[in-house]
Amino acid sequence: MRDHLLAAGHELSRCTLKMAGEPHPLAVDLVDRTSGRLVVARGTTSRPALQEAIGELLDLGGLFGDTLTKTLLVPEPPDSDLTGLLSRLGITWLWPKGADFCEDTRCPA
Repeated sequence: MRDHLLAAGHELSRCTLKMAGEPHPLAVDLVDRTSGRLVVARGTTSRPALQEAIGELLDLGGLFGDTLTKTLLVPEPPDSDLTGLLSRLGITWLWPKGADFCEDTRCPA
């Protein structure tokens, strides 16, 4: 995804956030400043992995002042009960399809 977005001219960053009282900095997978997205990636669409990702997006989103669209990058579309949960929480999901990416239920033609 990173290469795809860079080729399209997006300004991307990875960062870590040092929080008072936390022993380790919090890693941020990707911030797309061009589209205003906070992206958390998971290598599976299993329920435990998505539950963890949801918590991470909600936590990090608040640290960015809830100004970025919370986005989950997954290898395939999640099950419908999980996509319903993501939608209710205002979290978009992306997955690769060929050389492009689908968003929520929309795929490029």
